[in-house]
Amino acid sequence: MSSTMLVENEKISFKDLFIFEGIKPQHTKFGTNYNFNNGKIFKINDIYATTFKYNNSIYTVIINEDIVGFHLSELKELKDSNKFDYVEFILSSEQLYTVSNNNALSIFSYVFYIIEHIINKYNLKIIKFQGENDKLKDLYSKLVKNKLFIKEFNKLGFEYSFDGTFHIFKKETK
Repeated sequence: MSSTMLVENEKISFKDLFIFEGIKPQHTKFGTNYNFNNGKIFKINDIYATTFKYNNSIYTVIINEDIVGFHLSELKELKDSNKFDYVEFILSSEQLYTVSNNNALSIFSYVFYIIEHIINKYNLKIIKFQGENDKLKDLYSKLVKNKLFIKEFNKLGFEYSFDGTFHIFKKETK
């Protein structure tokens, strides 16, 4: 029995295929309103942020000066959702929690979808992954070894490199 299969004329291991199936971009509703479903991205200078819900939890995706981050967020219940202030929500430091490695992998397909959306909407030329803790650093190190993960960024015109600190995806300039 072969441990590889042919995908787009390239041999891919079942392990890579299995991992990529769990992380490939998957559509999700996101936004900056109280229900996080208006499809909007908050943008100021080189900061892009939006939020989505998954399994009764709320996650915020931020690209800040090219560095991708995502974390579990806490939403304080409001009597009047019209008074929801997204800027206050994302800047409130007591609302931010680091995502565990297991949670990160389970939600990464949605994070990846949102990253692609931000890249396309704002024509970003570079994004970087670092990881706030050793578990996320380890996760990113494994993801960039996945041929299909790299191919997904290649489809967007990005090439991968590592500078010792950051996993960098940079658009080729022609």
